Amino acid sequence: MSQELGSMMACRLRSSLPAAAKAGPQSKLITVALKRCAIQNLVFVIVTSLCLLCMGVSDQAQTQAQTRQQLLQQLEAGQLHD
Repeated sequence: MSQELGSMMACRLRSSLPAAAKAGPQSKLITVALKRCAIQNLVFVIVTSLCLLCMGVSDQAQTQAQTRQQLLQQLEAGQLHD
């Protein structure tokens, strides 16, 4: 993770903390927990997006192969004309 992205996440997390959490002695623990949760959510979103992208590419390739096969069969059977 780039340093810029990390600092952006830290700023966003700090701004989302309630005032009581910022003032209390447990603020570091809360900040760490929120960062961990945010990172886990980010990883989940990235992995899910990649999986969906791969599934879409696979389906598209399969559909193109099926279309190509169908056109070849129609051409060989004389069903396809110019």
